[in-house]
Amino acid sequence: MIRRFPKLHAGRAKAIVSEWKGLDADALKQQSRTLPEIAREKFAATGIRKISADELATFRNQIEDAATSAGYPAKSLAVRQQVDTAIAVRLAQMDLPEGEMLRPEVWTWIAVHLMPHIVHWRFSKDTGEVKEERYLGILQRNALGRLWLRGKVFDRGEEVEDRWGLVDGISEDATVAILERTSVAGDWRLARVIGEAWLDAKRNGMAADDLLRDAVIRARISFAITELGTYNDEDLKTTIEECIHVALARKVHSLTN
Repeated sequence: MIRRFPKLHAGRAKAIVSEWKGLDADALKQQSRTLPEIAREKFAATGIRKISADELATFRNQIEDAATSAGYPAKSLAVRQQVDTAIAVRLAQMDLPEGEMLRPEVWTWIAVHLMPHIVHWRFSKDTGEVKEERYLGILQRNALGRLWLRGKVFDRGEEVEDRWGLVDGISEDATVAILERTSVAGDWRLARVIGEAWLDAKRNGMAADDLLRDAVIRARISFAITELGTYNDEDLKTTIEECIHVALARKVHSLTN
């Protein structure tokens, strides 16, 4: 779906979201059934063809179908994790234009106008409150933008049999630690290899979530000395695994002294 998506700036989104106090996911879902007039929405001035209202409705339906197949609207932690994975994979498979999808304002429009009910279901507290950043935050914090990024970055490629194993296996904490660090998230190959190293560490019984942030800092220091382009994926992974083991040794030392 190579189309130009509408944008919604944070100030306008904030005003809309502020009017939703007291509404639950069901009410927001009904509200999203009628799409805003596409002709009145803000698009980039030039570029690929604008997406139509029908195409936006299809896009929304595909995401809702992926969520429903994974257990939505049940509210257990396991279902939320399964829905995250299902949506991330579906978004990554849609062939969405990366230039458009890297714009936070695009995901703000999608979260506010197309799928506010999904955002509310995923991130509402017991009080019904949802942090504004889940609608209008940066890409890594937007409830749906973060899943597109996760699917794209951790996609192993069509030639790999277990293509989505990393998307499915990586934890929310690890995803945040990797993708919210701009020096890592800016290099998708590096981010993916760090994810693979994390997954191996987890399989080997390490407290990988606790070690990852320290390991990523050490890896970036190492890669600041040597150009990343000189590393193949295996070399990258070896270096990152070494950083994880150093982080583990430091943690053990701090606990025993």
